[in-house]
Amino acid sequence: MFFISTWDASAPQGNKANLNSPALTGVPTINGSKISIIEPPTWYDLPLTDDVQTYHASTKTAYCKNYFGMVYITFYIKRTNSLDFPLGSNTIANLPTGCRPDKNVHAVASISLTGNTIYSQNSLVCFVTPNGNVNIHVPMAGVKAVTGTIVFYAQEN
Repeated sequence: MFFISTWDASAPQGNKANLNSPALTGVPTINGSKISIIEPPTWYDLPLTDDVQTYHASTKTAYCKNYFGMVYITFYIKRTNSLDFPLGSNTIANLPTGCRPDKNVHAVASISLTGNTIYSQNSLVCFVTPNGNVNIHVPMAGVKAVTGTIVFYAQEN
């Protein structure tokens, strides 16, 4: 799958992506616009802490950064010892430099109290800090699994 966009080559570009970048391939069209083909981002396993693991081999626990600097994190996790997550803030992963936000970024994640079913009516806050820590804040006892997605722009280096 490729991401395809068009732009008017004569229009001012402002702070847009560098159109001469090797990641973009311009092809003229009849109306003078160009079509860019941008390679899809590569997904990497989310570097989980030692006490957390991917919920199941069929679930994705990963992150990527696209050409425009947008970072996507998706996870479905449980504790490695099969116990409940402790109350309060729990660091579940750490992102590498270049994939971190410049300020804390928050999102909502769904939780499971049984480990078998995710309940949309129960949720918690997950957040990423500028030092790359991916955290969940567990508000109640009995949380066995958590799934969530966080999307943000990486800080400028």
